[in-house]
Amino acid sequence: MRRRGFTLLEAVLSLAVLGSLMLVIFAVFSVGVAGFRVGTSRLQLQSDLRRVLAPLRKDLENSSFQSMSSTALEIPSLPARRDGLCLNGLRDALSDSSYAAGSGLPQWDCFVLYFATQDLPEGRLVRLLLRDTTPSVLSLPRSLTAADLSLANPDLIGREIRVLSDLILDFRVRLDPSNQMIQLGLKLRSKAGKSRVEVLEIETIIDPANTSPRL
Repeated sequence: MRRRGFTLLEAVLSLAVLGSLMLVIFAVFSVGVAGFRVGTSRLQLQSDLRRVLAPLRKDLENSSFQSMSSTALEIPSLPARRDGLCLNGLRDALSDSSYAAGSGLPQWDCFVLYFATQDLPEGRLVRLLLRDTTPSVLSLPRSLTAADLSLANPDLIGREIRVLSDLILDFRVRLDPSNQMIQLGLKLRSKAGKSRVEVLEIETIIDPANTSPRL
């Protein structure tokens, strides 16, 4: 028996079905890729947030509220803020010589400076150690200006520079003298594809353990 070939109509229908199937496969693939990018972006934001909060919270909790100073910098084009925060610190918190004999009070010997750079659209959150020319058990604040928020700060100790994140959209600091606490606001932003943007935002309050005297 002689085999009949495809008619033109059958060929067109077959191509249409095949084309539709390819479009469905491509759409499913695109959705999968977009979902993967979103998931990766969110994981990156969460990882950066942990990397920022771990040293920041530790430094603040180990310091004294009386030593803290801050400066606010507005970024009008976003809008956002990229603040700076400075506090007493210890270069070696595990050394006995870092504490006064008898009282056991911390012998503050440096300043810890955190600030967010003004890079656009996302800045970097940086941690620096600065010289303290008058080490003391007293909680003495360092006057802080916008000019101090620089990687070229002349009081920088060695190469004590840590970039904790390069996804910082907003970094806000508010000192609360009545409660002797620090309020922090962080907003991180990351691209999850060509047009989608993921934002992670957190606010937290920290109580410095070495605040003395207490109100």
